Amino acid sequence: MSEPHHLKIQSDPKHLAAGRRFIEQHAREAGFDNMTVSHIVLAVDEAVTNIMRYSYEMKPDCDIEFTVTRSKDHFIVALRDYGRPCDPDKIRPRPLHEVRPGGLGTHFIQTVMDEVKYTCKDPGTELIMIKKRTSPKAA
Repeated sequence: MSEPHHLKIQSDPKHLAAGRRFIEQHAREAGFDNMTVSHIVLAVDEAVTNIMRYSYEMKPDCDIEFTVTRSKDHFIVALRDYGRPCDPDKIRPRPLHEVRPGGLGTHFIQTVMDEVKYTCKDPGTELIMIKKRTSPKAA
């Protein structure tokens, strides 16, 4: 397992680009192809946007912590917030047949990543997303 790499940003959307660059760098170093790197970056970006929207209710000055670790077989992204805790049982994407904007972030996250786990903390939530390097999804 690699040493963990950390990034902390504020919950202002202007900081999303820094989070994307951080994830992109580490996903590339993990050896994923360009398409998979793009998908991982987008999945993490969706998750961070959801933290800003739902956990912090668009307050721009709250902490979001990123931690990335790698092993021979896994790329692991942990996101930690200190806002309103989530109810993991209520986190699900909207039905795909409903044609309207929004609501597909969790669907995309679950499609791209091999494992997704939400843990309620006091305060906040930790989201763990795992991408297997040997998975057919990684191709």
